[in-house]
Amino acid sequence: MIRKILKKDRNDYFAMSKSFYTSKALIEPKDPKHLESTFVQLIASNPLLEGYVYEINGKVASYMLLTFSYSNELGGEMITIDELYIKPEYQRRGIASKMIEFVEKQFPHHRAISLLVNMDNKQAKAVYMHKGFRPVDYMPMIKMNLS
Repeated sequence: MIRKILKKDRNDYFAMSKSFYTSKALIEPKDPKHLESTFVQLIASNPLLEGYVYEINGKVASYMLLTFSYSNELGGEMITIDELYIKPEYQRRGIASKMIEFVEKQFPHHRAISLLVNMDNKQAKAVYMHKGFRPVDYMPMIKMNLS
């Protein structure tokens, strides 16, 4: 079952997010220092952020964070799967595919779904390609607000 993240999911979310930030999903490990503020925004219903968990027999097996934006180039709203993490003991059960299908069904009016994947994460790349994602020839760039 897929449902929105609730207050009761705080410990599960923190544990999974910490694992995500040290996993092969990232090019190099990151400090998950924004967990608390992100969780507060999830519970506060920030319109730019939604979080979901996947439960199996009442146990949280996965979480996904979605962010929302608008693209003039694509002519409409788009969703970014900002994070998708599946606990190791639940991997290879089709959960990532089910989470992506959920996004497609839940937000049919959005023009595109985007995500970033570590080029070395062959398993994730294979799942995303199978679900219709394709590489684009844009280079990600970022300027951090360091203040």
